[in-house]
Amino acid sequence: MKLFLDNNLPPSLAKALDALVAPNHHAIHLRDKFPPHTPDIEWIAVLKRESDWAILSQDQFRESAAERKALAESGLVVYWLSGKQWNKLPSLEKNLAVLEWTREILEHAEHAIREAQQTGKGSAWSIKYVANNRKRSFVKENLN
Repeated sequence: MKLFLDNNLPPSLAKALDALVAPNHHAIHLRDKFPPHTPDIEWIAVLKRESDWAILSQDQFRESAAERKALAESGLVVYWLSGKQWNKLPSLEKNLAVLEWTREILEHAEHAIREAQQTGKGSAWSIKYVANNRKRSFVKENLN
């Protein structure tokens, strides 16, 4: 499985994740695969063709109905850092929190990707940050 981090998260986080999840998985930042300002619709189309991608973002893709439709029809699985708490975290704390979630994201994504491949429909999952809470859960979001 491949984990794709978009421009809302730092390239250094993708490099750290890649080192931690290798050799069974791979993490890559948007800027390592596409020009920095590639529209979401374009990279979504490429990842759709390649399959086995899970997307990690802080963007909830709410600004464009076309992006949400593309994700819904892509068969891709999206995880987004949801809620204002993520925005309030200093960069180091946010990155460490994501690293703590990595195993759960990968385990959840294996099942979600399999389901997406069967249905051809994408899915989106929010990850809410609660300080000092080690309990991990994913909330399915509506892409329509």
